[in-house]
Amino acid sequence: MLNTCPMIKAVLFDLDNTLLNTQELYVAAEADLTRMILSLAKADLAEVAAEIQRRKLTLFDVYGYDPAMLPQAFEEALINFAPAASADDILQARALGRRIFEEEAEIEAGAEDALRRLSGNFTLYLVTVGDEETQQRRIAALSCGDVFREKFIVSDKTRETYLAVLSRSECAPDEAVMIGDSLKSDIIPAVQAGMTAIHIPANNWHGREMQGYELPQERAVTHRSLSEAVDFLLSLQDAEAAPAPEALPRHRHNRGARPGY
Repeated sequence: MLNTCPMIKAVLFDLDNTLLNTQELYVAAEADLTRMILSLAKADLAEVAAEIQRRKLTLFDVYGYDPAMLPQAFEEALINFAPAASADDILQARALGRRIFEEEAEIEAGAEDALRRLSGNFTLYLVTVGDEETQQRRIAALSCGDVFREKFIVSDKTRETYLAVLSRSECAPDEAVMIGDSLKSDIIPAVQAGMTAIHIPANNWHGREMQGYELPQERAVTHRSLSEAVDFLLSLQDAEAAPAPEALPRHRHNRGARPGY
């Protein structure tokens, strides 16, 4: 919850699954891989889905956000169920993994309107983690990318990351807000840096962004959508701009005088 209404000057945005619906790219590619595996081997649908997820998480610890991770994970998942898969099958599985990084993600509903509304009241920054070439391409595809004063592509999001970004701005941590879908990467480290954070829940291809993490008790709040988050921020600004109520005049009473009728 938020116990105070700080004077907000800057708003930082996450990209994937906050402004762009990249999760749908993962869902579509994994669905195609699952159909491919089921056409080549006798397997249970849930078992295939669990194996794909396991391969991704295991290789993420090796590759991180390198685009080479998913083609490798898809190949290993295929071979696990269909050891006799042909070379063409393997190439097709790897192509499905690469497709996630090559296709254009759709902008989240309400994202452009939210950015335009905020840009007239706050300085906006974009902070995204991932492969630089992929993220540069996704940023370039944003029709509203011009609203950001600066765009940062980082290898990880930590307290130090946010402090470094803020050092490039003209505001202190308590004058900035971070908006994102990941408790691990967007919300918790931003709060640790002294910022306010707005969590907008979204599906994410690996559970490590949420699993085992809780919304901080202070300087953090959850909203269901970008539009709701914008309304909240603008209401804070309105509260800050409102004049303080005038003090009521103090009445003097003559001691011992009887009230009139």
